[in-house]
Amino acid sequence: MGDYTQLEEGDEVRATGKLLQVPVGKGLLGRVVSTLGEPLDGKGPIQSDVAYPVENLAPESSGDVPLDNRCKRHHGDRRYDPDWPWPA
Repeated sequence: MGDYTQLEEGDEVRATGKLLQVPVGKGLLGRVVSTLGEPLDGKGPIQSDVAYPVENLAPESSGDVPLDNRCKRHHGDRRYDPDWPWPA
């Protein structure tokens, strides 16, 4: 996630072992930052002690309705679906 223009075939690269994170908090108020949270406004580094991951795992299914029934309920033929919430 740094300067990739100087990389050439055969160069050694190493993984950090961390997920991509961006700074969060009051230090970002009024600042112009890139999508990676890097300052673009020339006001110096972002003052933040907290960083959140860019991507999170999706929450697990609640498991109360089988997946095939869930798809039918929300995308099925609404004229014959007894579970569809019809207007009063």
